[in-house]
Amino acid sequence: MTDSLINFVASNFLYIKFIHVFFAFLWGLAVPPAFTVYVRRAMNDYNADPGNEELERRMWWTWDQIDKLIVLEHIAWPILIITGPLMFLASGWSLSDPWIMMKLSIIIIIYVPIEAFDIWFSHFYSAHAEARKLEDPDGYKKMRADQIRFFKIISPTVRITIPAIWFLAIVKPMWW
Repeated sequence: MTDSLINFVASNFLYIKFIHVFFAFLWGLAVPPAFTVYVRRAMNDYNADPGNEELERRMWWTWDQIDKLIVLEHIAWPILIITGPLMFLASGWSLSDPWIMMKLSIIIIIYVPIEAFDIWFSHFYSAHAEARKLEDPDGYKKMRADQIRFFKIISPTVRITIPAIWFLAIVKPMWW
């Protein structure tokens, strides 16, 4: 079974790599730039004038758009988790290669927990609060406050590590 899988992946390596790279960019570019550019701007504008209903509406609208982008991210993540190991199996790369160990360390230590929490948050906690938005507006606002806190905590790490993962994957540096 493993040999036939390796042979299949090896004979289709470039197609699988294309799929992997496409979804890696989709995953890395779906939410972080939108949060950094639009949502933070809307939050800062609203925080500068919290009594302004239009600025509050715009801020919540940007969060609604982020929720739509998160769906793309959550489609891309499982595809990456499948295609990455497939490429590793057929590529001849080794766990002794420094670049692969650094990339896997970032993914396993940082992104597996972030994505696990993000998927739970988006598909369970957030979805429940969104469904009860009219019945429980305070619960909805608490969910949004929790989401804002989560994004503020992870954003600096994401801004550094996503380009680092791409660098390691493309350049494959052999530092030592």
